[in-house]
Amino acid sequence: MPSNRLRRVFAAGSIAAVVLLGLIGPGTPSAGALPPKPTPPAPIKRTTHGAVLAAQSERDAAAARVGAMTARIAEKQNEVRIKNGKAEQAEQKYALAYSQLQDAKRKERKATKRVVQCEAAVATAHDQFVESVRATYTSGGVGGMTGTLLTAPDPTTVLEQSTLDSYLASHKADAIGRYQSELIGCANDKAAATRARLTKTKLEQQAEQQKVLAFAAAAQAKQEEQAYEAAMVIEQRQLNEARAVLDSTVQDRTAYLGYLNRLDDYHRKLNAYNDAKARAEAEARARAARRHHGGGGGSSGGGGSWSSGPSAPSGGGWTAEKGKRAARRALSQLGMPYAWAGGGVGGPSYGVCSSSNGAPNDCNVRGFDCSGLVMYAWGQYWDHFAANQYWQAGSYHPSVGNLRPGDLLFWSDGGPWGAIHHVAIYVGGGDMVEAPYSGGYVQREPIGEYGSIDFTTRPLT
Repeated sequence: MPSNRLRRVFAAGSIAAVVLLGLIGPGTPSAGALPPKPTPPAPIKRTTHGAVLAAQSERDAAAARVGAMTARIAEKQNEVRIKNGKAEQAEQKYALAYSQLQDAKRKERKATKRVVQCEAAVATAHDQFVESVRATYTSGGVGGMTGTLLTAPDPTTVLEQSTLDSYLASHKADAIGRYQSELIGCANDKAAATRARLTKTKLEQQAEQQKVLAFAAAAQAKQEEQAYEAAMVIEQRQLNEARAVLDSTVQDRTAYLGYLNRLDDYHRKLNAYNDAKARAEAEARARAARRHHGGGGGSSGGGGSWSSGPSAPSGGGWTAEKGKRAARRALSQLGMPYAWAGGGVGGPSYGVCSSSNGAPNDCNVRGFDCSGLVMYAWGQYWDHFAANQYWQAGSYHPSVGNLRPGDLLFWSDGGPWGAIHHVAIYVGGGDMVEAPYSGGYVQREPIGEYGSIDFTTRPLT
């Protein structure tokens, strides 16, 4: 059996020794003076080490999911911050575009006003031009200087008329120039007004589009963050539930181990009680025999009481009934002390004292070790050595999921069958019977008590 349990073994053996000495020490009481027979502890829900490991695994998986979700939420929150920043930037751009839009509107109003003014100026220039043309055509008679001299009453009149013609000619040229100038200026003002309107429309559309896109991206990021946070609530609840299950399972396992310790203590007390009772009865019989024969005779000694269990399987190969019989035979020895190198086909025997194997007093203990219990259960003279029993007992090695009562279970520290150090008998219902360690007793345990099972054998196959 694994050496890491020996310290607990020695402590248990010491308790058993104290109880035994208290019952059969100096002044051994008579049968009538025996203390009350110990009462077995109330059964409790069986919780295996595997259940605790499964709960731990579920807790760890839930914690990993929460950790991953927390990381995703942190990433999403960072993304939200970035997109909010972009939305704020877009808002600033919109404010800039809005101010530019207002400036464009002012320019448009000025350009429109200039168009109205230039149109009025063009109309005035046009009227002046028309008037100048009309004046030119209504001022003449006989054209030229000859006509003027012939028609003029005196030279002074001729000079005045020439000055008037020059004025009219000059005034006509000015009117034409102003008209053309006003036409060109008005066309420029109209073009500027058109450009202002186009600029205003473009800036207005760009600002609105940037604002809509930025705020939509920020809103989407916020929705994704909220979705992650909602999922996180579920994951956190599952983690809390897994932690609660683990806590409950650990408590159940602790309670179950306490029950097993109480059960071991009960068996120790029961064996000590039976031993004391057997000695008292033997002494009573010896005294009666001495009285009947007039004295003489000696008292009987020896170890604890033992009765043979059901008959061992015999003959032929494996059958389910033989496996069940071997399981019942092993169960019949529950509470029998462990004795290193003790026991065999014929039942329990005194063990071997071996300090190096954690059994310094086992030569004074009558009982079974693990391989001796297997030989007794099956009634087979296999080697008193668990590693050899692996291949001696049978050739079929079932999977753990296909175990049947009576199958043998083996544990090996090094992996190969040659390193096997412990054997137990499967009795059904996920349980096994074993002789565990020096100071212990034949007990019933879940098959997962020591972790995974390394090897199995179905006897007589």
